[in-house]
Amino acid sequence: SPIVLAASIDAHMTRHEWSAYDRLVAHADPRSLELHPTVLFSRGLALIKTGRGSEAVAVLERAQMLDPLRVDIATQLAHAYLIEGRVQASLDHCERAWSLEEPPHWINALICFESALSSTDRDAIALWLERILKHTPEGRLGVFPDMAERLDEPLAARAILRAAFERDMPVVSADYWTANWAAYFADTDLAIDALLRTPDSYGLWNPLMADVRRHPGFRRVVGKLGLDAYWREYGWPPFCRPVGTLDMQ
Repeated sequence: SPIVLAASIDAHMTRHEWSAYDRLVAHADPRSLELHPTVLFSRGLALIKTGRGSEAVAVLERAQMLDPLRVDIATQLAHAYLIEGRVQASLDHCERAWSLEEPPHWINALICFESALSSTDRDAIALWLERILKHTPEGRLGVFPDMAERLDEPLAARAILRAAFERDMPVVSADYWTANWAAYFADTDLAIDALLRTPDSYGLWNPLMADVRRHPGFRRVVGKLGLDAYWREYGWPPFCRPVGTLDMQ
């Protein structure tokens, strides 16, 4: 069943069982792997999370060809373009994804906001931030209203982010956006602290995270996600490489 296959891929991703994901795909029905948009979507997301941008682009472009009106496929393809460094292509595709749904869903605005932050284009950041504030339920906004008021005040923004991080309980979505905002405001220490508290590899490969990936603590993030062991077994992505038998950079 393609749906069971897609759900199994998603379950392995959630548990950071990357090797199990690869074994599952290796033994799956090739027709499901290549012809079912939901399976291709899950495969593309797994490739994004393991830092394999070019492979993710190929898989998600095929998914979009098979189901061109699916918004989730369009937004994830935009994210795959982003981790490939094709920032403008990502932003252009985000606009296409945004136009596919009425009313548009706030989750898609959040995904596309990463492309805007990585672009450092002030107009693009303001546009997607406005969409987030307009469409996101109030209880899900987190630090976004405070950050919107302090886009041009990095020191104040960093202080608010640190205070919120130390005050709030660990929540994946909150820590994820703390890491992204901290990277934008050049606080790599806080970005690493947030990623260590609730590790998530989805946003690690964005251009926005380039300095975070150079931080000494990044190795610990990758280790907590189990990615270093996976890469040693299945091959290294463009962003990391082995140093000796036990370390990486």
